[in-house]
Formats: sequence, C-alpha cells, structure tokens
Amino acid sequence: MARHGGVPFYKLVLQLRQEAEVVDVAVRSADLERESNRVYTALKKRIQKAWDEYIEGAWTTSHFLRAISSCYSPSVNTE
Repeated sequence: MARHGGVPFYKLVLQLRQEAEVVDVAVRSADLERESNRVYTALKKRIQKAWDEYIEGAWTTSHFLRAISSCYSPSVNTE
C-alpha cells in the first residue's frame, strides 16, 4: 500500500504496525507447528518402545494397554 513515495508518516506507521501483526501471527503459527511435531515424535517413540516390550514378551497385554492409554491421556500443564 505504501509503494510510492510521499506517504504521510502516520499512514506509514499504521501500515508497519499491521505488517508486524501479520508477521507475529505467522511466527506463532510456525512455533506451534514445530512444537506439535516435537510432541508427536515423542509420542511415536513411547508407543514404539511399549510395542517392542510387548512383542519381546516383557509386558503382559494389560501392561501394554495401560502404557498405550497413558500415552493418550491428557497431560497436566504445570506452567
């Protein structure tokens, strides 16, 4: 919008503020996606470990199912 010269200062400030808000939303979205991928990877590792233990015979079916259910139970946020 401010591609031509002679833009009044206050209009320029408003445009810069709007652009900063768009960038902020984009950055937060990328951070959320990165966090989601990290959590999903950790979940996959826990499930794979439980499956390996079960297949090796180290865990009973009940123990395996409890371990899997704990992977999907809501976690408590302590922040």
